[in-house]
Amino acid sequence: MTGRLEAIIVLAAAVVCVAATRHVPGEYPTIPGALGASAAGDTVVVGPGTYVGPIELERSVTLMSSGGAAVTTLDADGAGYCVYASDELVGSLVEGFTFIGADDGVYGWDGFAFGGEGEMTLADCVVGVDNATRMGIANVFQWDVTIRNVHQNPPGHPWNANVNMHGYGTLTVEDCRFEFPAYVGAHIAVHNPDAMVVVRSCEFFGPGGVSEPPSIAYSDFGQVATIVVEDNLFFGGPPAVGHYVVPIQAFEADVSGGLRFAPTIELRRNTFVENDPPLGDLPVGPWTGVFEQNVVTGGQIGVWIPGGGAGYTVACNNVYGNAQNWDGIPDPTGTNGNISQDPLYCEPPAGDYSVQGDSPCLPANNSCGVILGAFGQGCAATALERDSWGRLKARFRAPGRR
Repeated sequence: MTGRLEAIIVLAAAVVCVAATRHVPGEYPTIPGALGASAAGDTVVVGPGTYVGPIELERSVTLMSSGGAAVTTLDADGAGYCVYASDELVGSLVEGFTFIGADDGVYGWDGFAFGGEGEMTLADCVVGVDNATRMGIANVFQWDVTIRNVHQNPPGHPWNANVNMHGYGTLTVEDCRFEFPAYVGAHIAVHNPDAMVVVRSCEFFGPGGVSEPPSIAYSDFGQVATIVVEDNLFFGGPPAVGHYVVPIQAFEADVSGGLRFAPTIELRRNTFVENDPPLGDLPVGPWTGVFEQNVVTGGQIGVWIPGGGAGYTVACNNVYGNAQNWDGIPDPTGTNGNISQDPLYCEPPAGDYSVQGDSPCLPANNSCGVILGAFGQGCAATALERDSWGRLKARFRAPGRR
């Protein structure tokens, strides 16, 4: 009897701990109503439609749409955030919405789709309606935050960064698309103390205005531990426009008694097209990092490495067709696998920067045996057959002539 009673108690406890799924508007007419009835670990599934916020997360829950961002919209209705985590939540997920209408009137600038503290993920979302909503993606304060597959429509946040990370923790931004607005402070900005930033498989596009904002900016008065930038496309814009993307740049004034800190910056397998140098206004102080397997084409200065390159590994890059390919260090072309050859993009006018089958950026065609740039092969080898001039002429001779 005792054993059966213990089994019943264990079973009852397991039933109590099962997470619930709540539906809006089927079971609850509003999102706040469904969230208010939820416990930590529950899921709130939102049907297609437009819902007026702001929405406050008070528990660690999953808030997701059933039909995706194309048919499900959260309107902040003039509040500073569409969704805000009011406590240090662990494991919260917001997925599948279009965000509009955030306006932080307190500071005189527009608001953000998502914000707060804790371990959070924002996924499969769209921020803003093209050229209509001026708002950023996220303003977050410490812990680990992931932003995945989010499309930032222009114009973005007019005066601040589109993604702000304050405090410690790891910020991961992956599979996102950013389109440059006018006057935006940066797409991704990291402020103050120790943090790790990973930017992976994203697309950054410009130009969009008269300023020259960086794609990724970090504060140089706090020690940012590591910035890892991998497998991204940075597209600046043609020189005639006079607007280029500076992919990574320090910002803020020197407030540390004359000592400026610098992070470890690792850039691998990125494609930079028509940009200012991948490393912008970096601190003079000690810094280390890696610049490997990148493709840099069509810019003013292709790559600038400050400090003579001390503490930095530069290897297996293809830097080609810039007004000046290298600055800050002696041109490394021909050493450590660095080359300067046409990458043979498939179709640049259509935004296709994958490469042809005979590109030097493919493992079989370079001495490093690795992919260079963010993309592998996307089309066949060059149509023009590589042949001698004599054999080419022979094809057009009249029959019988030699």
